[in-house]
Amino acid sequence: MKESRPDAGTEPVNDAPSQPAAGHRHRALVWSLVVLASVVLLVSMIANWIQTQVLDSNQFSNSTEQILRNKDVQEQLSIFAVEPVESTCPSRAPSR
Repeated sequence: MKESRPDAGTEPVNDAPSQPAAGHRHRALVWSLVVLASVVLLVSMIANWIQTQVLDSNQFSNSTEQILRNKDVQEQLSIFAVEPVESTCPSRAPSR
């Protein structure tokens, strides 16, 4: 025979498994993969730039030559190169 309880049907039955830890692990895994993909993308972009600009000596020398032909760059480079010398020997530096 079936027993009848007076409180039967008043409380909801929760048969669903509670897995908040699995959801948290999944979210952490997704973010870890996004960060890893971003780092790999950044490293590959830098490696590509290094390969085309620095390791290809013709490309590097052509770029450098074009930059050094600019009069503003020449003036700033000369100031950058001369100022440390003038600061170490101020009495021997010619006046401007």
